[in-house]
Amino acid sequence: MKTTLLKRALPVILLLLLHQAWAQKFFNPISSPPSLKGTTFTFKAHESAASFSPMQDTLNLKNKDTNNARMIPTLCYNQTGVTNMGYLGPTLIWRKTDSLNFNISNDLPPSEGETTVHWHGVNLPSDMDGGPHEMIMPGMMWDMPVKPAFRIIDNVQTVWYHSHVMDRTTEQVTKGLAGMIILEDPINDPNWAVLPHQYDTNDFPIVIQEKGFNYTNVIKGNDTIVTATSMQAGNKPGTNPFTLINGVMNGYLQVPAKLVRLRFLNGSHRKSFYVAVTSNRTETNTANFKNMYLVATDGGYTDSAYAMKTMLISPGERMEMLVDFTGMSATDTLYLRNLVERMPLDIVQGNGNGPAPLKATPGHAFMAFVPNSPKQAPTLSVPTGQLSSNPVVLSDTVRSRYKVLGNSAGGSGTGGFWTINGDTMDMGRIDDTVVVNTKEKWTIYNSTNIAHPFHIHKVQFQVVEYIGNIGVDSINQSVPDTFRYNVTVPGNKLFPLPPYLRGYKDDVLVRAGSTMTFIAKFDFYGDTEIDTMNGFMYHCHILTHEDHAMMNQFVVVNADVLLGTKKDKASMGSFTLFPNPAGNMINLKGVSEQAGTIRISDLLGRTLKEESVSAFNGTTSILVGDLPRGIILVEWTSGNNRVIQKVLLK
Repeated sequence: MKTTLLKRALPVILLLLLHQAWAQKFFNPISSPPSLKGTTFTFKAHESAASFSPMQDTLNLKNKDTNNARMIPTLCYNQTGVTNMGYLGPTLIWRKTDSLNFNISNDLPPSEGETTVHWHGVNLPSDMDGGPHEMIMPGMMWDMPVKPAFRIIDNVQTVWYHSHVMDRTTEQVTKGLAGMIILEDPINDPNWAVLPHQYDTNDFPIVIQEKGFNYTNVIKGNDTIVTATSMQAGNKPGTNPFTLINGVMNGYLQVPAKLVRLRFLNGSHRKSFYVAVTSNRTETNTANFKNMYLVATDGGYTDSAYAMKTMLISPGERMEMLVDFTGMSATDTLYLRNLVERMPLDIVQGNGNGPAPLKATPGHAFMAFVPNSPKQAPTLSVPTGQLSSNPVVLSDTVRSRYKVLGNSAGGSGTGGFWTINGDTMDMGRIDDTVVVNTKEKWTIYNSTNIAHPFHIHKVQFQVVEYIGNIGVDSINQSVPDTFRYNVTVPGNKLFPLPPYLRGYKDDVLVRAGSTMTFIAKFDFYGDTEIDTMNGFMYHCHILTHEDHAMMNQFVVVNADVLLGTKKDKASMGSFTLFPNPAGNMINLKGVSEQAGTIRISDLLGRTLKEESVSAFNGTTSILVGDLPRGIILVEWTSGNNRVIQKVLLK
């Protein structure tokens, strides 16, 4: 009898052991970053340390020939005394129409230099965008040219914040200077009650990042353990082998057995991910993938919930998905699988997790969902009605622009540079001037053999046409316009845009040889002068491409500036300094009827240089080649006139 019972129980025991062994691949709990609410945010960028595989040392794992459990030097954002992040930053929760104030300091070590905080996806005044011009020097607060304070005018959406310092964005973001922002509007959001919105209960941030490490040999008894000591985080860190979710590898997320909202952000410096939710990590039949329901993209809600078996998300993109875990239990583990085997070669890609300690996981899965959360969540269902209305209005477009994504001889990585319209990034050059509150049509053509995620600051745009390879689909290039996707379907060669391109976007992957056209209205916050320091960026969001010059800048100005009805600064008794950034010389242009003084100081107020200048009408020059590089303040005083301007020395 005992033998019979044992035989009957053996398959169950083996099944449990098998489940335990598979689950052991995902042994690090995934936590949501702490959230910060309110209207005043005080935080700092600083050096810290984190373990990216914190539970590894507690497990008796086979093949534990590499130790990724050690504390690794990082960078992060924290609100002093409130959050204790070792990597990334807290999730900021903003409410529409709130007026926000920020106290942000650069507490990074001097070796890290300056930093910025860019509000990716947010419509802001140019001097608060946090791009390369708004640098925060070491030991200083962000208060130049102004302290950031703005009103939230954007709709409900998921955006993010990250460093955008010139030429070193890759390094600082890779080390941890990034975080999610949730824009909410509980009173006026018609979908508030029907969508999961309880942060870290049924509404989870999923920040995906690739990661690589540098190793050293550590002797432990008779064993030599290859131990991680630092991140691969230079400005060309390569395509890294590990995948982190919210800062941990081989992670599992505890979710309620209810409808759950997953806010995906691809915060990687290079990789795109093509993912599916599967009940096992090697499933190849798309029909067996679990449905995800797309409800929002970069700029907010889609018009309805779209059932999707797979999702392609490129660097900088956000997508909000609903996944229904109703009726499931802790043994019903699901996996987020990276379908790398289906990705075209022009898209920068890579495995899910690997190589060690457990080698690459089967099917390249890089996280698990375990439906056993003790937190109570309401019972909701996937909405079937309209979520929003996003009509595309093609009229009133005042200008069209054409941009070619290219590369110089050899391409980046072989001595060349990535380019836009043949130009590399120059902070002293304005590439486009846009009149505020006007609508423009931009066409982006990718002439390279690599897919580029195109991102533009300030605006959320609507894609109106896409020609060529799209998503992971490839076409017969010998047949022109085989796939021409459009907002309408007026002809046989036109197909409707896929759901993930029908909402508002600020970041779209443009495949090799493909063309994407969008319209955008450049609402609010026009500047009163054309000045390079007021520049907004557009660039490839593969950060290594951005840092290697695939970026241009535009300004948004009031109509009277562009139409010439506004007086020039020089005729107003003021002056213009150029170029900016500058090298060895600054030119002062204007009209001064009496002698004056130019005083140059650093951001601490220390005088670096002071010169007397005779009265002039035209241009005079000041040598600055002997001054330290960085931001300087140039003060011109003549009689009762006193003007200060910020200049970047490179």
